[in-house]
Amino acid sequence: MDREPEPEARRGPTLTELPSDPATRLERDALMAILQFPQLVGRTLLDRASRSGFANRALAAVRDAIGANADVAETPQWLETVTAAVPSPLAQLVQQLAIAPLPQQPKEEALGIYVRDVASRLVDRDLQRRKSELLGQLQRTRATEDPERYRGIQRDLVTLEAERRSLREG
Repeated sequence: MDREPEPEARRGPTLTELPSDPATRLERDALMAILQFPQLVGRTLLDRASRSGFANRALAAVRDAIGANADVAETPQWLETVTAAVPSPLAQLVQQLAIAPLPQQPKEEALGIYVRDVASRLVDRDLQRRKSELLGQLQRTRATEDPERYRGIQRDLVTLEAERRSLREG
C-alpha cells in the first residue's frame, strides 16, 4: 500500500527551501557541522551553540533537539536521537543537514578548524546581539536613579566580553 504524500502544511522545509540570507546560512552551516562532526566541534562549543539565538524557526527546532541530546553527540545513536527529538515534519531536514556537503570543503586536516570556526561564529553572533541589548539597557538606565541595576548591567557586559574573548581563544 503506497503512502500518500504529506500535505504541504504538515511537511517541514527541506534544505534547498531554506532562505539564503546570511543569518540562515550561518545557522544552517553551523548545524551541518555540529550534526556531522560533533566530536570535532567539542562538547563545550556544542553546548554554547545550542543556546544561541536563531532567526529561522525550523533550524531553531533542530538546535533545540541538538541541545537536548548533547550527551549522545559522540555516539552512534547521535543522528537517530536528534531526528527523533524534532517534530516529525523536520525529520527530513535533520537528515539532509547530516549528509549535505559542507559549503566549504576543507582539506581533512583543516576540517576541525572549519567546524569549530562556523560554530564559534554562530555563538559570537549571539554574544554580539546580547551585547547590543545590554548596551541599549545601559543607555536607558540612569546610574543616579537606579545604581544597582546600572552596575548589574555593567557586570553583565564584562562577563559577556570575557565569554567572547574565551570563545576566540578556544
